[in-house]
Amino acid sequence: MYQLTPLKFHPDQVAHLLGLALSLNLQPGPGGAGMTDSALTLETFWPVLMGFLPGRWANTRVVGLWPSQQIPLHADTPIAAIRHHIPLQLNRRCMQFTENANGVLICQHLEEGQDYTLDPTLPHGAVNWGSELRLHLMIDVEAQ
Repeated sequence: MYQLTPLKFHPDQVAHLLGLALSLNLQPGPGGAGMTDSALTLETFWPVLMGFLPGRWANTRVVGLWPSQQIPLHADTPIAAIRHHIPLQLNRRCMQFTENANGVLICQHLEEGQDYTLDPTLPHGAVNWGSELRLHLMIDVEAQ
């Protein structure tokens, strides 16, 4: 399940972060999802967000999901980090889903500019049934 953190960005900050995200090469892959290059994304966002998410950043990407597409339910390999998701652009028809430890599927609509954490080893995915591109900033901050 996506867990809220106390970090929430002002709409002006979200607009700035969205502009940075849109400046990166975000081409959709099979299934209608796309991710930016991790090194370039780190270079772009670290100077702006290092004070908000201190620590060593590992995998850093903008994840895009085009309209009428999905990211199928999947589980990632274990990481020695905390995975942060900051939605930068959503519509009311974007849903994230995770499977909890009991195998129950939980669907959530996230809020733009809010920071969420996720255990990526639990099955998770997303759908975009809306008409706008869904963009999330994903940052793995290594555990200290």
